[in-house]
Amino acid sequence: MSKIYKFSKLFFVAIILSLALIGAGIFGMYTKGLNLGIDFQAGYIAKIKLAPTALKITYIGPKNVSFSQDDKGLYLVITSVDSENEVETFLFAEYGTLGSFVQKASELEGLSVTLIGDASVQLSSVFAGSQQLSRLSEKPFVLHYSDDSLPVVSADQVRNTLASIKGISVQQVGTPKDRTFQLRLRDDGKTENSSEVLNRKLTTALNAAYGNDNFAYLSTDFAGSQYSSSLVRQSVILVLFAVVLIFLYVMIRFKWDFAMASVLALIHDVTIMTAFIVWMQIEFSTLVVAALLTIIGYSINNTVVLFDRVRENTRLFPNLIGVEILNRSLSAVLGRSIITSLTTLSAMVALYIFTTGGIQNFALALIVGIVIGAYSSLFIAPAILSFTCGKKKGTAIIKFKKPGQSSGAIV
Repeated sequence: MSKIYKFSKLFFVAIILSLALIGAGIFGMYTKGLNLGIDFQAGYIAKIKLAPTALKITYIGPKNVSFSQDDKGLYLVITSVDSENEVETFLFAEYGTLGSFVQKASELEGLSVTLIGDASVQLSSVFAGSQQLSRLSEKPFVLHYSDDSLPVVSADQVRNTLASIKGISVQQVGTPKDRTFQLRLRDDGKTENSSEVLNRKLTTALNAAYGNDNFAYLSTDFAGSQYSSSLVRQSVILVLFAVVLIFLYVMIRFKWDFAMASVLALIHDVTIMTAFIVWMQIEFSTLVVAALLTIIGYSINNTVVLFDRVRENTRLFPNLIGVEILNRSLSAVLGRSIITSLTTLSAMVALYIFTTGGIQNFALALIVGIVIGAYSSLFIAPAILSFTCGKKKGTAIIKFKKPGQSSGAIV
């Protein structure tokens, strides 16, 4: 016979511990507040790449010349009203370096190509920023380059360099070798044309830090306050909707007090996870919301497994009171809970170690959530249930299936 552990002796201690953690979370919310990401707060977001200038192209003439690029080469599309369109093609396989491209492209009438980088740099390493028009003109069209010869740059280095911009958030995209970053600037809502103002502010800071034309915008976006407020509201509704559905499911499958215990345990999990996010000042983004919903599903699964075992043990031991049934049931599912939690944790720890930015925050939130979810399913949910059925026996706890019918237990 398996050993029966007296989990019920720790119910009161667990409740006190959880209340202390929740209290710390409430205190942190008032003193620190949530570190809202741009998903939930108005602001400007830019993806940049630190890359020196390779060359500059200008065009003066009656025709229209446009630049384009794909993974095979560079293209200059020449159009005019009195002649057929032409395409000058510079395949990487044929023009391997900047020097060979400059020599050939300079032969085109009206086109001026100024070499800034080393002539031996691979042509395939060049790219254009997103804020430039593809049509060439007297204004230099700048091409940057990025290769393995450039020194690595970390997010911390960029963060320290741009520390003069209040409230800026810097996230590494890829590895430090890629020299690519996602920058977020918060909007206070007091300035007109906030997107343009924040763009100029960021560009000025980048120019001062890295020099003109030594960085390129890969993409930019702006989230207004109305969109941010709507997203916050939708996220709250989504979490509440999930909790309500879970309450109805557990109430139909078991009883109202089982449903109440499971939902209070879920609220406990979400509250403590939020407290951790507040104290660690993890950026609260849509990925964190996804982590919260994931933990809600993970935690309720553990709790339902326990409740199924409670129902089964009520049938097997109809003369035992509720607390003894809970101890037997918890002892039976303890091994499964530990193995499941450790298996899931190993995957999340690997994800946390080998990723950066938002995915790393997602993994960290899941790691904490898995631990809290396992703890609440073993101590908080049964502790709450013990208040309503701790002294009851048999069918007074829950009606069980007749012998021969499936109990629906999950193993």
